[in-house]
Amino acid sequence: MKTFCDDIYYKKRILKCISLLENKCYVFIGNKYQHVFSEIKKNIDNDTDDPFKLPNNPEKKIKDLYYYLTSQESDDFDLMKKEIIDKIFITGYISHFIYDFIYDDDTNEKVLMKISEYCYNASEPTPSN
Repeated sequence: MKTFCDDIYYKKRILKCISLLENKCYVFIGNKYQHVFSEIKKNIDNDTDDPFKLPNNPEKKIKDLYYYLTSQESDDFDLMKKEIIDKIFITGYISHFIYDFIYDDDTNEKVLMKISEYCYNASEPTPSN
């Protein structure tokens, strides 16, 4: 059954927030494919040779994740892997995944609320001017 909302597309924003005082990057990636993101991060944290060493049909997971992040399709696995890494990591920072989105239609107040909810560490000192 088709509804009037079926064709509405909300553009995803993969937003990265970098902490001023720590070596952390908070990445808003949404709540889909949490287990795949977690597995890739675990493999990178453990210095695994291939961060895309995923259980149960890794090719499909890589293709699905690539499409999720870029809205494009490809058969070039090297390109897809590079794009995935570029989208969700920043070299030199520890990535923390936030399973929520910053949407195009979010108000400034809502964006700031999400950032403060997920990225604020009460034990972190406040930067002074």
